[in-house]
Amino acid sequence: MEHPYVDTAIRLPDGRQLAYAEYGSSDGTPILLFHGLPGSRLSWGNLPGDPFPSGIRVIAPDRPGYGKSDPKSDQTLLDWADDITLLADQLALTRFSILGVSGDGPGALPAWVLSREPHPPMHPASSTK
Repeated sequence: MEHPYVDTAIRLPDGRQLAYAEYGSSDGTPILLFHGLPGSRLSWGNLPGDPFPSGIRVIAPDRPGYGKSDPKSDQTLLDWADDITLLADQLALTRFSILGVSGDGPGALPAWVLSREPHPPMHPASSTK
């Protein structure tokens, strides 16, 4: 069992709290690790032994409404991706990996897509004719 060396939260622009914990090497390669359903940022501390390879910085956020993260009504996968982008910005992460486990596997893809820089322009199709 490993205890997180960081267990805190950030305040999002809409006023909600997003909690996260960090495990592994504080100066390691960052991986955002999304818990399953149910679960929380603290789930990873319940793994036996020393579960994280050396050189890895695991950043485990609580999904909205889980653990110490505030819920968001009408939450979508894209909203979760926005939250993760804000967390990465707050932690000054320029490069990181994303791993979604079990029930949060679907949340990993939009989070990864929206975290890519530069963001592709999003324009509706239109015709000038």
